[in-house]
Amino acid sequence: MRAFRSVSNRWWRSSWRRLVLLAVALVALVPISAVAADILTDETIVISAPVDDDLYLYGADIRVDSNVTGDVTAFGARVRIAGDVGGSVFIAAAEVYVFGDVGGSVVVASRSLLITGNVGHAVRAVTRELDVRGARIDGDLVVAASEVFVDAQSPVASDVRLRSGAAELLGGVGGEVRGSADALILGGLVEGAIDVRVEQLRFEDSAIVTSPVRYTSNHEYLVQRGASISGEATRITPDSPSIEQRFGRTIVFIVFRFGWAFMLALFLLRIAPDVLRRSASTLIERPGRSAGFGLLALFVAPITIVFLLVSVIGLPIAIVLSGMLLLTLYASQIVVGAVVGSMLVGRSWRPSSDAIGKATVALGLAIIVILRSLPIPNWYGFTSTVVAVLALGALSQMVAWRQVVEVDDRG
Repeated sequence: MRAFRSVSNRWWRSSWRRLVLLAVALVALVPISAVAADILTDETIVISAPVDDDLYLYGADIRVDSNVTGDVTAFGARVRIAGDVGGSVFIAAAEVYVFGDVGGSVVVASRSLLITGNVGHAVRAVTRELDVRGARIDGDLVVAASEVFVDAQSPVASDVRLRSGAAELLGGVGGEVRGSADALILGGLVEGAIDVRVEQLRFEDSAIVTSPVRYTSNHEYLVQRGASISGEATRITPDSPSIEQRFGRTIVFIVFRFGWAFMLALFLLRIAPDVLRRSASTLIERPGRSAGFGLLALFVAPITIVFLLVSVIGLPIAIVLSGMLLLTLYASQIVVGAVVGSMLVGRSWRPSSDAIGKATVALGLAIIVILRSLPIPNWYGFTSTVVAVLALGALSQMVAWRQVVEVDDRG
């Protein structure tokens, strides 16, 4: 005889207790200086009067038109810094414009970044497009971007570290240039060594290079008339791995991916076996509905997190939800693996401590990991999205209907 006992209320109470405790802990970690600083939240924020303190800004459209003596930290859709900043600038936004001078560093995560004001220390950016015009960078330039453009009036005083698709550094570099790019164009005086991995390396007519040049490429570098390359240039031809080497690397990646995922599966089987069972059952019984709910969750969850980020109260919750979303996306392969394994062995999968239950999950998970690792262009991203959508859909239905149920097979 099978007895069913609803544990949804208990599950929700314990989950929210953990969430609240974690949010309180995150708030407690905020520096006292942040509490004492100016913290503003609104859809549109305009700073038009001088600020003799640090600024923390959370909004959709943020403008800092006056001078700030301390640091500026901003989260929003569009952020524009027109006044001078005595400290550093820390920004996460879709569009970022730094027109004023910054005494410290500029640290940005964005879709696009334009800098026209001088920077007293380093520029560190993860963005799709970085555009530096008429600005002096007195420290390092560290950037990961699809496109990087630094004009001839924008020298970099120290080192450059980059990972880029196309990069133009025309203002000169006081230190070394290291990293990788599909196409790298250098101009101005480059005082340090150059060590890059590129498809194409070109020196403009304004380029003056006095240190060694070491580059890994299938092509010789190009030099425009007027450029001066006095340092020793060494080209390294990149290795082309054999079929056996590529196959061996793929096997190693598969083993590591499976190992990490299976360890997480064993952990989840111990602390939340019924969640896995219910999500796998939901996915088997309602695959189409799970796909629909998964697409909706994959669209709504990031938007919800962004909205929470624009408020101080919602910021800790947004951080917690971001972590939960990432963990769920990674664990989605375990849910789908349990479904695949149960279909292959021909038995209804349920959480169990016996070897057969674990082997069922291991079999399905191994198949998912192998399928995702096939060396087909864009295949890994496609299969990962499909797996995430299906698992998110099953979990979303559980949350929406509070159908977390514990099954007791005793009696």
